[in-house]
Amino acid sequence: MAQIYHYTNRSSFNVIHSQQTWTFLASRPPGEHPMGAYFTNLDQDTPRLARKLGIPGEKLEFVLCFADVHDLRPLRGDRGRFIFYSPVDYGVEPARQIGAGPT
Repeated sequence: MAQIYHYTNRSSFNVIHSQQTWTFLASRPPGEHPMGAYFTNLDQDTPRLARKLGIPGEKLEFVLCFADVHDLRPLRGDRGRFIFYSPVDYGVEPARQIGAGPT
């Protein structure tokens, strides 16, 4: 089973993880990326993970992991191999949740 990861800071983790169905809110990221909730298939052992994902290191403090059902869009370009997004708020029901906690 393929896994998808969402890395975040403590405050966002606490909000998402407190819900029975995890809800990831779509937002406008910096740069010219589309609005969305962003995810990756790269696990926390990936070298230079923050750099590859283009996020600050403090966003790697916590991770939420869930089963991939192939409904996320790949980011345009080469990074679409490992960065995916939903253009709207994205819910993950308990049956798909694999794990969550500090990295």
